[in-house]
Amino acid sequence: MSKAKKIIGALIEGGAEIVKDSARQLSDTVSPVKMVEQALGTPQSGKEDEFSKYLKNLGGELTPAEMEKKRQEFAEKQAGEMDQARQVIKAALPDHLKPPSGPPEASVFEKMKQEEEHKKAMQVEAQKKQKGAIAAPAGKKTGVLGKRKKPASSDFETGKNKKIG
Repeated sequence: MSKAKKIIGALIEGGAEIVKDSARQLSDTVSPVKMVEQALGTPQSGKEDEFSKYLKNLGGELTPAEMEKKRQEFAEKQAGEMDQARQVIKAALPDHLKPPSGPPEASVFEKMKQEEEHKKAMQVEAQKKQKGAIAAPAGKKTGVLGKRKKPASSDFETGKNKKIG
């Protein structure tokens, strides 16, 4: 029995040591102060980005104006290098893989949609310009009682199949 107690006690102590070591490593890796600031959303005063840290490590003490000047120089240099790289890549591409110059054309679907919208807008404008609503024709009335006359059939066969005599 005492051996089992000793073994269980040793396991618990070993587990506690592992938990302590893990917590220590975690606290060393992640700063609790920064985690609280991030969780609360407090603004970080005097926040330095990597570029300003890099410049301080290179040149020692720099004024904010000098840092801004160096930042602009770096941005211009980087933009020039990017343009040069784009030109090299564009020159290396065959004609069928080069992107089209100018703004992209609208697809057929977009063109049709724009035409429909334009037609609807024109119809709305035409309706606004008309003073009264146009009544739909009710049909051709003949005679005193207003009977409707049937339209003549346009079927060719009806004229042929009449019986004469």
